[in-house]
Amino acid sequence: MMKVKKKKKKCKKNKKDKNKLLSVIIPSYKDPLVHKTIDDLLNKATGEIEIVVV
Repeated sequence: MMKVKKKKKKCKKNKKDKNKLLSVIIPSYKDPLVHKTIDDLLNKATGEIEIVVV
C-alpha cells in the first residue's frame, strides 16, 4: 500500500483577494437536481461567484 503525504497551504488574504471571482461550470442535461447544486454553491461561496449551467 502506498502512503501519500498531503500538504496544506495556508492562504494569505490580502486586498487583491477581495476582487477575485469564482467561476463554476455545471454540466447538466435534464438534471432535476441542478437547483440543489446551485443553492449549495451559493450558500458556501464567500465572495463573488459566477455559475454557468450548460
